[in-house]
Amino acid sequence: MRREEGAGRQVRLDMSDRLRFAGRLRKLQSRDAALLEGFFLSLDAETRQSRFHGAVNDGFLRRHAAMLIGEAVVYGLFLDDALVGVGELVLPTDRATGKAEAAFVVLPSARRRGIAGRLLNAVLRSAANRRCRSLMIISLRDNWAMRKLAARTAARLSIAFDVLEAEIAVPAPTALSFFRETMADMSDTMVSLATDRVEESVRRTVSPA
Repeated sequence: MRREEGAGRQVRLDMSDRLRFAGRLRKLQSRDAALLEGFFLSLDAETRQSRFHGAVNDGFLRRHAAMLIGEAVVYGLFLDDALVGVGELVLPTDRATGKAEAAFVVLPSARRRGIAGRLLNAVLRSAANRRCRSLMIISLRDNWAMRKLAARTAARLSIAFDVLEAEIAVPAPTALSFFRETMADMSDTMVSLATDRVEESVRRTVSPA
């Protein structure tokens, strides 16, 4: 039995979540492969079940992390330099459909701080800038946090057995959306370069002559 729940409210990519949570949001790149793998391996059994809709082993998580780094747009939310939340955007293999897939996971210790909302905003903006027309989020039907998150958008919810599918209409890209993503990427690059220089300076300082 499949049933559908509401749809039709306009998506608003507001910045209110930034006021509720001061962590740093950035894209994860190839240099972050080990970090992303470690994040997934740190998930407890319940969080793994919720995110992947079933029990998964460490080998599966390693393969998933490697796939994301190679094929997806991935955002990470950091608190005190620790990765506490991940948002995934898998672009459609058939661009004609314009239907991308998204998924989110936040560590239990960092929930109820607006992290998932910030990740969703970033993923939606990236999806819009890549001219995706819709975003599919699949979760377990009792994942109430994900249902609440989807309810904040123009999502069309359909439920079949234990699976919830949320389809979100992606807004058209704008000059501002391109500008924001570009500036965020430039900022991440500058921070990374500065960090590399500091680390290299420290290594030279502590290394024996």
